[in-house]
Amino acid sequence: MQNLMFNLVNTRTKWLSQRHGVLAQNLANADTPRFEAKDLKALDLRGLQRLNRAGQNSFQLAQTHPAHVKGAPVSPMGALRAQEVDAFEIAPNGNSVVVEEQVSLMANNQLDYQLMNNIYRKSMEMMRTALGRGQ
Repeated sequence: MQNLMFNLVNTRTKWLSQRHGVLAQNLANADTPRFEAKDLKALDLRGLQRLNRAGQNSFQLAQTHPAHVKGAPVSPMGALRAQEVDAFEIAPNGNSVVVEEQVSLMANNQLDYQLMNNIYRKSMEMMRTALGRGQ
């Protein structure tokens, strides 16, 4: 159970970190003509929960020939790609970035990131206490 929780926190933290980069790119291009704001697709953690129930935390690439290099495990999260979002407001130059909206999304993203770090920290404290090592 504890392993599943750490995997969920780790996956969510990585997603939030990548989302921060996408939102920062939106802000950096707020004045670029015809730039369309992007965001990451919402993270679905149910797939990761199913993998953990099955006892798998990652996929291993098959080595079909002894001369082939063995691949590294692939995360079930996969490669995240930014997707265009529906624009509420488009500037005359075709730019769909609304600075206030992006700043708000970044602030919420930062709060979510802090929450994940706090959950991780408290879980580690509980494990240390349970092992009798205190804090």
